[in-house]
Amino acid sequence: MAFAIICGNSLVIFLIVTRARLHVTPNWFVLSLSIADLSVGLIVAPSYIACTFWIDANFEVLVMFYNLLFYASVGNLCVMTFDRYIAITRPLRYPSIMTTSMALRLIALAWVLPMMITLMPLYEVWFWIILGSTGVVAILGNSIVIFLITTRRRLQTTSNSFILSLSCSDLLISITTIPGAFICDRFGVQCSLVFWNFCNYFLCASVVNVCAMAGDRFCRVVFPLRYPVLMSPKRVTLTICIGWTLPIFLYLIPSLCITLISTTEAKDAERIFRVIQIFAFAVLPCAGLLLAFAKISRITLKHSKRHRVQVEQITNNSAIPQRNVRQSNRKSYSVLVLGAVIFFFVLCWSFTIYRGLCNSFSLCHVPLTMVYASRIFLVGNTAADPMVYAILKQDIRRELNLTFAFIKGNNLQVQELRTETRFAGQSLYY
Repeated sequence: MAFAIICGNSLVIFLIVTRARLHVTPNWFVLSLSIADLSVGLIVAPSYIACTFWIDANFEVLVMFYNLLFYASVGNLCVMTFDRYIAITRPLRYPSIMTTSMALRLIALAWVLPMMITLMPLYEVWFWIILGSTGVVAILGNSIVIFLITTRRRLQTTSNSFILSLSCSDLLISITTIPGAFICDRFGVQCSLVFWNFCNYFLCASVVNVCAMAGDRFCRVVFPLRYPVLMSPKRVTLTICIGWTLPIFLYLIPSLCITLISTTEAKDAERIFRVIQIFAFAVLPCAGLLLAFAKISRITLKHSKRHRVQVEQITNNSAIPQRNVRQSNRKSYSVLVLGAVIFFFVLCWSFTIYRGLCNSFSLCHVPLTMVYASRIFLVGNTAADPMVYAILKQDIRRELNLTFAFIKGNNLQVQELRTETRFAGQSLYY
């Protein structure tokens, strides 16, 4: 039977792959189902026979792998049935509903869903898969943000200076913490505590940079007339430098001293220092950011209502109201960007705060899943920030679209985006 499965599905795969006239939407489902069935014939039957008669293997892992292939085969059969259902019940709309992209999504769902169901008990496997994927997104996203801000003069503004500093700290977290944790955990390498102290230093620097960015937005909204004086270029540079040097004195130096001095007093001091660190770089920043954003949102909402009333009074007179509305929308988007960053920051750090308080005061037992979740969310915070900039921040999104249009060679879109940027002016700093 295994021989028939291998021969039949191999023939189907060969025909669909090599015959161009068979490259149609229904056959993609047939191809995916044939690959799943071929995997069953190639892997399940021979390995089961070998493990039964000759090899002493772990049957729990084998059964989990067998279930993965069988569920994938059933999943592909279900999506192929769904494709035929759409073709029969919606014959006229079938080409617009079941496009190639939709077919590929259904095929991916037929493979991913069985994988999630089968490998769900393996928390460690999912931990490294999610952590690695998040790390790749964080590295690519922050690298793109850094590249755009450093190479586009239109993006070299006050608020983007804080975003650049935050992206640098997030990038350092991604390229040090995830590879270091993987090497130390999976390869059994004894990583030095000094290395982890520097990784935690980058986390603290990221926290301070988020607070600095929130402080810049707070001054921009609460003190709009004094903002150019309060946030002069020298003060912006000084604030960013403080954001990187403050964690050195408050965390890195004391942590290195405690690590290098292995005495009983040092261990007691380390316990006290961890509690102070949690409150200084997690609890207090979360509370302060929430209070600052509440103040900013209240003032912005009041100004928006007042501006809306003024626009309604002078509407239909000239094109000036539309321009004022556009400028008001920019300020609203600025607050929305800050709110999204603060939301993800508080969400991601809440797990670490819970874990740290439980371990420091022995309040509760922290399960392994909570440890994995706190680590994933810490790295996820570094990946969420560039996504927020790319989606919500108009100047960065415009430059990103311009760059992608230039790479694709779409000259018409490039010209339209450049015209839009020219009309937007240099007031694109938020």
